[in-house]
Amino acid sequence: MTYEEFLDMPTTFFDDMVKVIALKHKYRLEFTQEEKQINQHIMTYDEELKINALRSKFEKCWEKDK
Repeated sequence: MTYEEFLDMPTTFFDDMVKVIALKHKYRLEFTQEEKQINQHIMTYDEELKINALRSKFEKCWEKDK
């Protein structure tokens, strides 16, 4: 599954996969290759959200300085 395909999935899929990964991590179960890939997509998505939030804050600061 590519990152673009992951983004096209419904939000329920995202929520369910976060739960599966958290449970497997908690009980130290082995991840499948697909789960590893989805975990990477989730981390990438979270990083993008944080970057966009920071960008928004800097843009607001920039507008106040003008």
